[in-house]
Amino acid sequence: MARAPLWREFRQASQQMRRILADRSQSPAGFLALTASETDLLYGGLRNWGLTQVRLERLAKKRPDPGLAVLLSVVFGALRRQYRPAATLVDQAVRAAQAWAGPPGGRFVNAILRQTLADPLAAAQDLHHPIARWNAPQWWIDRMQESLGPRTAAWLDHQQSAPPLTVRFIGPAEQRAAWIEALASEGITAWSVGPALPQAFHLSPARPVTQLPGFYEGWFRVQDLSAQRCARILSPEPGQSVWDVCAAPGGKTFLMAEQAQLRVFATDPSVHRLQRLETEWVRVRAQLPAAIEVRALDPGQTADWPKDWPSTFDHLILDLPCSASGVVRRHPEIPWKRTPGQLESLRQTQWEILQQAWRRLKPGGQALLVTCSVFAQEGEQLVQRWQNAACHVERLTAPGLMIAEGERVGDGFFVARLRRTA
Repeated sequence: MARAPLWREFRQASQQMRRILADRSQSPAGFLALTASETDLLYGGLRNWGLTQVRLERLAKKRPDPGLAVLLSVVFGALRRQYRPAATLVDQAVRAAQAWAGPPGGRFVNAILRQTLADPLAAAQDLHHPIARWNAPQWWIDRMQESLGPRTAAWLDHQQSAPPLTVRFIGPAEQRAAWIEALASEGITAWSVGPALPQAFHLSPARPVTQLPGFYEGWFRVQDLSAQRCARILSPEPGQSVWDVCAAPGGKTFLMAEQAQLRVFATDPSVHRLQRLETEWVRVRAQLPAAIEVRALDPGQTADWPKDWPSTFDHLILDLPCSASGVVRRHPEIPWKRTPGQLESLRQTQWEILQQAWRRLKPGGQALLVTCSVFAQEGEQLVQRWQNAACHVERLTAPGLMIAEGERVGDGFFVARLRRTA
């Protein structure tokens, strides 16, 4: 199939980016089926949305049509990466703008791009503005500073780079070497993360996972390194029960299912996300010793509890809904889709889920509390609040806040382990 003209690719990527930013429930996987090159342009635009805000503030007399703004972000991303010669990018961007907003749109985009290229010093200075450098609104940067203090700049810089493809090998141990060789035969290098996580591998170059050797055999799952570090924090014994309270799309569920012949009960309010869990379960179940049962259930509303399920559990997995401030490296749109008010609402939701789920933990049982956030309000402060408010809570050893150090870990996570003492 012949590749579409670049201006059409610009337009497709921009349309998708506009939809993503306008709908807080959507990610780059939604809405349109994009080609590989359009997806590449889309992510370039998302990673330069902060730069676009700064540059338009400097160069535009008034805020442009939102479609033209996202188009410029896509083009700024392409210019920074030298995706094509600058003259070609400007020409094709103007054509895309004309198709979007007629001749006035073309003139506006042409003026902004030519001013940018005519003054490279000012363009370079734009990149030093915090909103452009860290691709986030100022309130988000301020919230990060409150939580991380002197580590803020290094962490936000880290989030600006694309992450590696990280997988967890769950196939038979005797097949691991053959799997690595099969990847190599496809031109893919797999390197082990290290002895602390022997099942974790980075793969390069990244490929669609369905094209990787071992996918249909269920030998691996895609999972970020930080999430994989949760694997052995809880040590359930064979025959015990585990309730994964907010399970979809299933990463922690499958980590538990690896460990022993357990009964794992997975719930989530989203039927769509649970379908992803069930599809993945069909693919990998032959590699896992545990049994998994799945139900759509709002953890904050457990009045209609399944009659055929246990009323209490030996362990809980509380992967709570949160700001997702720890996974911006993979989802650069997140800071632009959150508001301070939304974060406050999420904190209340976390508290309600924790209250409801804790009632179903057996005395002596343990709960693994996880958020993919680095904001203190969604981690350390939440746990301390629970310890102060609830009776019979003992905090056990766990990593706490995990933030990236170079390439050694990926997402930012908070992980706590709590025991119900009575």
